[in-house]
Amino acid sequence: MAEEKEGQGTNPPQEQPNEPLPKKKIKEEMSRAEIQVVPPGYFVTADFKPQRVRLYVDESNKVTSAPRIG
Repeated sequence: MAEEKEGQGTNPPQEQPNEPLPKKKIKEEMSRAEIQVVPPGYFVTADFKPQRVRLYVDESNKVTSAPRIG
């Protein structure tokens, strides 16, 4: 039972299991942000939108680089 307690609290709670955690933080700082999750191998447009934030993720939906505005 002590082993079970040791592991508690090590992983932050997630609202949705496949949603990257930075989305919550981005929405706190930029409430009107349009967040796009970009999987590996996907192409994105070159246009600039100041309210858009792109999150580049890997196959397991983990963020692979810093979020980018535009």
